Amino acid sequence: MGFYQDTMSMVNGLTQNITQRPNVYLSGSGDILTTCTSKMVQNDIIQMAGGNNVSSQLTDGYWTTISTEQLLAWNPDYILPVSYASYTTDDIRNNPALAGVNAIKNNHVFLFPSTIEPWDYPTPSSILGILWLTSTLHPDLYSPDEYLKVASNFYKTYFNIDVTAEELGVY
Repeated sequence: MGFYQDTMSMVNGLTQNITQRPNVYLSGSGDILTTCTSKMVQNDIIQMAGGNNVSSQLTDGYWTTISTEQLLAWNPDYILPVSYASYTTDDIRNNPALAGVNAIKNNHVFLFPSTIEPWDYPTPSSILGILWLTSTLHPDLYSPDEYLKVASNFYKTYFNIDVTAEELGVY
């Protein structure tokens, strides 16, 4: 088996028996109220990493717009804007309409990482997004240090480049 398949098998082994999956909201590039439907790889990434995609019941189209009221009703434990978003995590944290959301109250608003390339696209590097998200949602099962090591080795092995933690989205 190849790296991608081996890594997916490892992640599946780590997350298959999780009974308490945190609720995750992934927001798109345009604004916080754009999210993925169940038809997108982003939905699969969240589920593979041991999360519950709060927008998984959306089935029409791909990126879709929701209301503030819908986001409040979902009340996600984590909010993850994509790395290429036109807004910041501070914009989300400082939005008074979202102040009551669990993710904001618990400081679980994280930019889906990588300045090198998006890890939420259906490309081989999406495996790094899955590893990062697994380490974010379940650091007791997969450590952030292990994720950094694997991500660095990935770019060295497949692209022959050395990357920094900042480029990988870890500051």
